[in-house]
Amino acid sequence: MQSIIEWFSRNGRVLNRIILFLFSVAFIVYLFPREGKFKYDFQQGRPWLHEDLIAPYDFPIYKTADELEAEKKEVLENLTPVFVKDPSMVQKTKREFTQWFYQSLESDLKGVFPDSVQQNRWFTYYAGLLDSLFAVGIIEMVPIIEEKSPASLVMLRSGQEAEPREIASFYTVTSARDYIYRSEKNHRAKGAIHARLVNLLVQDVQHDQESTEKLLMNSLKKISPTRGMVQKGERIIARGDLITSDRFQILNSLKTEYGQRLGSDNSRGWIFLGQILLAIISMLAFVLFLFFFRKEILMGRRDFVLVLSTILVMIALCSLVVDIRPDYVFLVPVCLVPVIIRVFYDNNLALFSLFIVLIITGFLVPNSFEFIYLQLITGIITIITIVHFQRRSQFFFTSLVVFITYSIIYLALQMIQDVSFLEINPRIFLQFFLNGVMLLLAFPIIYIYEKLFKKVTDITLMELSDTNNRLLRILADEAPGTFQHSIMVANLAEEAVRAIGGNPLLVRTGALYHDIGKIDNSQYFVENQVGSVSPHDELSNEESAAIIKSHVILGVDRARRYKLPDQIIDFIRTHHGTGKIGYFYAMAQKEDADSAPDERIYTYPGPEPFSRETCVLMMADSVEAASRTLKEPSDSTINNLVENIVNRQIALRQFENASITFKDIAVVKEVMKHKIKNMYHVRIEYPAEALK
Repeated sequence: MQSIIEWFSRNGRVLNRIILFLFSVAFIVYLFPREGKFKYDFQQGRPWLHEDLIAPYDFPIYKTADELEAEKKEVLENLTPVFVKDPSMVQKTKREFTQWFYQSLESDLKGVFPDSVQQNRWFTYYAGLLDSLFAVGIIEMVPIIEEKSPASLVMLRSGQEAEPREIASFYTVTSARDYIYRSEKNHRAKGAIHARLVNLLVQDVQHDQESTEKLLMNSLKKISPTRGMVQKGERIIARGDLITSDRFQILNSLKTEYGQRLGSDNSRGWIFLGQILLAIISMLAFVLFLFFFRKEILMGRRDFVLVLSTILVMIALCSLVVDIRPDYVFLVPVCLVPVIIRVFYDNNLALFSLFIVLIITGFLVPNSFEFIYLQLITGIITIITIVHFQRRSQFFFTSLVVFITYSIIYLALQMIQDVSFLEINPRIFLQFFLNGVMLLLAFPIIYIYEKLFKKVTDITLMELSDTNNRLLRILADEAPGTFQHSIMVANLAEEAVRAIGGNPLLVRTGALYHDIGKIDNSQYFVENQVGSVSPHDELSNEESAAIIKSHVILGVDRARRYKLPDQIIDFIRTHHGTGKIGYFYAMAQKEDADSAPDERIYTYPGPEPFSRETCVLMMADSVEAASRTLKEPSDSTINNLVENIVNRQIALRQFENASITFKDIAVVKEVMKHKIKNMYHVRIEYPAEALK
C-alpha cells in the first residue's frame, strides 16, 4: 500500500496529464456527429479531383433549399384561403342599430321625423342599407389576402358548403363606409345616422385560419423533396470534370443518401472506433508538440489546462452552432483561440493551437475545406497583427482586419465557384462583421484567465511598468534613491535577459518593483541617505541586519496589498536569494573576532531564484549596487566587479533551482559589463605606441 502511494506521489503530474488527455479525447468523440463522414470533398466551380464516381445504388436527386423555398412560395401565392360568413354578427349589428334608432327618436333624432310613418320609412331605408352590405359580405382583411390581387379567389364557406369568390366581390370596411356615405337621401339627421352605421359595421366574412392552415399543410406535403433519380451504375462525374451547379446538387444528394443509409446499418461501431482514433491522433499530435517544444506548458500546473480548455471550448462552440444553425457557423469567433494563446504564450503555440481546432472542427462543419481555409488564413493574419502586442487598443485593429480578411477570402471562394455577386448572401458579411466584433471578447476573457490561472500578460506588464503607476509613484516619493536604483536595474536586466532569450518585459517590470519593501524604512538604505550621518550608527549590527532583511518581507506584503501578480512578487522574494547581508555580517565578525556571529541573523530568507528572469535580476541588482562604490571605474575594474559578484553567487549555489546555463550566465556577464561601461563612459585604453 505504501509503495502505491509513493508511486502516485512521484508520478502524480504525469497521471494528471493522462487523465486530461483521455477526457479531451472523450469530449471530442462526444462532439463528433453520430453518422459517418462522406469520403469525398468537393466544391461547386472546382474540378472533380477524385476517381470517376459511379452511383453505388439508386438514389433520388434532392432539390436545393432555394428550389424548395420557391415551391413553397408558389404554393402560398396560389393558396385559396378559407373564409366563413358569420350570421350572428349580422344579427347583432341589426339589433344594435334598431335599438339605437328608436332610442334616439327621444334624444338625438327628436323632431327630425314628423310622424311614425316617416320614422318607420327611414328606418326601413337604413336597415336596407345594412342588409345590402351584409348580403354581399364585408371581408376581414388579413395578411394572407392583402398582397393578393382583387381578382384572386377565396373559398367562402357557409355551413357545409363552400364556393369560390373573388376578393373584389366583397366589401371591405372602407368600401362599405363609402357606400353608406354615398346615400342620396337627405334629411337633417343624415350625418348622425351615417356615422352610427359606420361605427356598427363589422367584418362578417371572417378568415378561417384553422381551415386555411390545414389546406396549406396539405399543399406543402404534396411538394416533393426530390427531382429525378440516379440509377445504380450510372456515372455521376468523371475525374477532372467541372462541378457545375447540377452536378453539385447530385453529389450533395449522394452525400445525403450516404449519411441516411450509414446511420441505419450496423456500421455505427466501426464509425465510433474511427472517431476515437481520429480524436486520439489529433490530441496526441498536440501533446507531442508541447512535449518537444514547450514542455514547461505541458507539465505546468495551470498552463496545460489553460491551453487545453481554450481549444476544447472553441470546438464545443462550433459543434453547438452546427447542431442548431449550421448556416451561422461563420459567427463562431475561431480567431479568439490564437489571440488568447498568443497573449499568454507565443506565436508558435498560438498557430499550432489554431491548427488543432481547425483539424477537429473540419469533421463537424459543412463545407469543411472552405471553412478550414477561411479560418486558417484569417487566423494567421490575426497572429501577425498581434506579434508585438503592447496595447489593448490593438484588439480593435485586429477585429477590423479579421472582418476584411474574411470578406475578401469568401468573395474569392465564391468567384472561383462561378457565383455572381447578386447570388451572394449579404447576411454572410454580417456574420463576418459580428465575428470581428466578438473578437473583442478577448478583453474580458484575458482578464478572467489572468485571475483564474494566475497568469500575467504583456498587456498587464506594460501597465505595471508605467512609472506613473500609483505604487511606483509612492516609491519615487518615499525612496527616490531606491527608485532610481530600480530603474537602472531594470535597464540592465532587460538587456541581459533579451540576450539569452528570456522575457524582457517581465524582468523589467519585476526589477521596478523588487525593492518596494524599502518604502517603509527608506532612510536605512544607503541610496536614500543624504550626508554622512547614517541611522545605522545608533543601532547594533543585529538590529541593522533585521531592518535590511525585512525589506523583502515588507515588499511581498505591500505587493499583495496592491494586488500585484504572483510573477512580480517572485522577483521581490528571490532578488537576494539566501545570500548574506555582507556589510553588517563583516562588521559583526570584526567586532567580535573570538566568536563567529549567528549566520541566520545576517542571511536573507530566500528562496533562491527559480527562473532565468529572476536569476538575471539578482545579478543585475548586485552589480548595479556595487558599481556605485567604484571610485575610479575603468575597463578592468568593471570586468573584475561583475566577474566577482556573479561568481560569488554561483559559489553560493543561488542559481541551481533555475533553468539557466553557464553559457547564459557568461552572456549576461558580458552584457552587464558593456552596459555599466556605457553608464560610466569608460573608453578603451590605447597602447602607448598607438598614441605616437
